Amino acid sequence: MMTDPPQDARSDSDRKHIVWVYPGDLRATINSAPTLRITSSLRNTGWRVDLLVGGRFAKTRATDIGGIAVCEIPLPDVFLVKQVVYHAWVLRYVLREWSTIDVVFFASMSLPWMLLLRAIPLLRSRAVYGHPCRPSGTRPLFVMDTRTMPMTRSTPRDNVRGLYTDAMNWLANWLVDGQTTITPAMAEAYHIPSSKLLGCWPSGVDVDLFSRSIQTRRWPPGDESIEIVYIGTLSPERDIVRLCEAVREAHLEGMSFRLSLIGDGPDTERLSAVAADSDGAVRMMGRMPHEKMPALIATMHVGALPFPDRVEFQVSSPIKLFEYMAAGMPVLATRVRCHTDVVGDRPCVFWAQDSSQEALLAALRRLWSDRSLLPDYGSVAAEVAKDCTWAASAERLAQALQRGLARAGFRNSRIGPS
Repeated sequence: MMTDPPQDARSDSDRKHIVWVYPGDLRATINSAPTLRITSSLRNTGWRVDLLVGGRFAKTRATDIGGIAVCEIPLPDVFLVKQVVYHAWVLRYVLREWSTIDVVFFASMSLPWMLLLRAIPLLRSRAVYGHPCRPSGTRPLFVMDTRTMPMTRSTPRDNVRGLYTDAMNWLANWLVDGQTTITPAMAEAYHIPSSKLLGCWPSGVDVDLFSRSIQTRRWPPGDESIEIVYIGTLSPERDIVRLCEAVREAHLEGMSFRLSLIGDGPDTERLSAVAADSDGAVRMMGRMPHEKMPALIATMHVGALPFPDRVEFQVSSPIKLFEYMAAGMPVLATRVRCHTDVVGDRPCVFWAQDSSQEALLAALRRLWSDRSLLPDYGSVAAEVAKDCTWAASAERLAQALQRGLARAGFRNSRIGPS
């Protein structure tokens, strides 16, 4: 279980103070680990981080999620209304803490409210807020973070969200103090000016947790079946059906693979039909808790990432790539920038040139003919993963925020983390 580190010996006034605005319910989010682990890592290196997450309560309350201290802000389950209510409480919180905050950190959803805050007069009186004022002419740094790009725009709501995201990213290039992104490719896609880009911090992995799989994994001898696993959202744009069809065709050609799909999503029904007609080559395993993944992955041999070479995948930093590698598994992946930028030419991936069924089948043929190399590929993958920890990602974020504060002339406003 993740837990916050012991309290830093320095007082709050000696630490950089970040208010992280997260307008979602982390308790209901499958991939809550990035936000929680980065928060914990930043605190561990001396930052004061106030993580403001959405909750289902009528008032704000201090609590914890997975051992990480957070502040839950009301987030009613009503489309659009929930954002207004949540951000009204956030504005109140930030104004109350204004004189101590160094960075307000947020995503594109929150930009309109953050611009409203940014327009507030610079000084706050001790009488109203009960805190010493900042030096004249200073205020919190407003930094927008971009980690995802809309995957689909097939419904009116998806289309509105996509247009909103595009508009907010365009505005941010002009109006925020700085920006961070998940990858350099994301910064390029949204044309973020170099004067605004403070840095990129990718996804990561808990190496200690997933490396446990290495000790218990048994590699398949001879012609024994190779276990392939896909973990993630089951949606049409990820081309999982093509991978299933390629595995089924490989099965008909005499190769022995079994593909396990873990997760759920809008393509579950179609994939279930494919699995039912695969003679056991494909199986559906449903959604599983994150903490159970290492034990499950220990029974697998190859992790699959069959994503198409589209911009929304090119700009990403897939957590599952890092988790597969940290667990000592080779990867079967398409040649998409989000994969090649991490792995390069290191021998731990069976590459498919694209996400077509023919290319995926060709990769499966290479995997089958070179199956004796699986342990060696797995060892290389585990070494690559050692440089992809959440702590390393948090350090890159911390450096980006420090860079922004220095650019804004905040270098001497307070002692920063050591």
